[in-house]
Amino acid sequence: MSEMHHIITETNEKPDRLTVWRGIKSKHPDVLVIFRDKNAAVLLEGDAEEAARTLGIPVSRHVRWPWHETEMNVARLIAHGKRVTICEEPGGDG
Repeated sequence: MSEMHHIITETNEKPDRLTVWRGIKSKHPDVLVIFRDKNAAVLLEGDAEEAARTLGIPVSRHVRWPWHETEMNVARLIAHGKRVTICEEPGGDG
């Protein structure tokens, strides 16, 4: 993705992950959004389901794997024709 997305709430508080995900998906519905959560990668909702099917891993509402597996899993997703973006959360430990 060549553009940077900033999502600001009216109270100027940090938006929750699902709000950020919905904002990105509204503009780029075909992109799988991976969030870095300290030492893990997290996918939400439909992205979790699609990634789980593609990678052959269990899914619930979220998919999570150790951060050190991200490069390998992103490469596998791209090899299957998926578009992926990684979101570093502002102020996070990532």
